[in-house]
Amino acid sequence: MDQSCKIRGNTTSAPVLISTIASPLLKKTRKIVLSTVATLTLLGIGGFGLLRWSLHQVQPYYREALATDTQTLRTASLRLESRVSALASTAQQTAPWEALFTDTDVNGWLAVALEEKFPGWLPETISDLRVAFTDPWLLVGFHYQDAHYDTVVTLRMVPYVVEADGLAIRLESAHAGALPIPLEKIVQVCRQSARAHHLPLRWVRQANRPIALLPIDQFLSTDKQRCHLETVELSAGQLLITGDSEKLNHELTASGTRNDEI
Repeated sequence: MDQSCKIRGNTTSAPVLISTIASPLLKKTRKIVLSTVATLTLLGIGGFGLLRWSLHQVQPYYREALATDTQTLRTASLRLESRVSALASTAQQTAPWEALFTDTDVNGWLAVALEEKFPGWLPETISDLRVAFTDPWLLVGFHYQDAHYDTVVTLRMVPYVVEADGLAIRLESAHAGALPIPLEKIVQVCRQSARAHHLPLRWVRQANRPIALLPIDQFLSTDKQRCHLETVELSAGQLLITGDSEKLNHELTASGTRNDEI
């Protein structure tokens, strides 16, 4: 049987016919595939570049804090320790008290005294811890570096007072550079650190936001005096805390009448 076909009066074999029809289609398909691959490659390179750019973004407050000279940091560190000592002394009096701290003083202490007086307190992956006081945010930043990442992390938080625990800190957001971090990752790290340093820190969740609860009243109180934290107020560069103190009635306690424990 004749396997040839006639096209416009010419005799052409089937393979030649198929090749003639398919060749333009194959060329077009190959062009589409190559264009798609090239586009995806460029997007991948661009996406990786954007990722690296995002990870290396540093917020102005952190850059400014790191630029402070050593002498200023040491002076600020000593000033903070003096204010903390004054607070501890004032809080032991039976009267309302208040204390004002600046983020400059806190950053001085973090830069100078933290590693000197509490070596190993920070994990090896974290360094250059700094804060910024704004209204209404408390910003905490640090340099994070491991085998995979090298970035500056910023936590945005809101501190406030709760009756049962004293101090509550609501975690609003976390970013590595300009990239958001799941808040649960931060909570997990904080839990591990608190456990390692025997801090009575516990976490609850409210309105889908994790909240750290710290019984700061216990840190300020003694066996003779109980201190209450009443307010925590943030403003530009400053943190104001107020409270009051009262003597414990040991006679009532010894007779079996309980004081109002927090």
